[in-house]
Amino acid sequence: MTGHLEAKARGGYCKQRLNTGRQECDELARKVAELNSQNSALRMELEQLHKVCRDLEAENQHIVEGLNSIREESSSTLKQGVGDHIDNIPLSSTTASTKMNGKLYHPVGNPDPTSSFLT
Repeated sequence: MTGHLEAKARGGYCKQRLNTGRQECDELARKVAELNSQNSALRMELEQLHKVCRDLEAENQHIVEGLNSIREESSSTLKQGVGDHIDNIPLSSTTASTKMNGKLYHPVGNPDPTSSFLT
């Protein structure tokens, strides 16, 4: 009889151990499912952030190109404007001073509104 009781006791222990193992397995399965769900959500968020990053890089590139275009236009206009003014300056070395826009200019380039030389 003792053997029968021992077997019964061992059977109860095995069933208890088996139930504990099943509970642990079920808990691990729940954790795996939760982690898979979180992983999917994080992957979707990461893809959205990559898209936003690509969009911002494209916008930034467009802005840089626009700024470069403006700089080139400004530089060209400035050079053209300076060239126009240089073309209006007389090159005669015999002229001691020149009248431009109603002001008297001497070779040093400073206007002298009080001078009556060549006015």
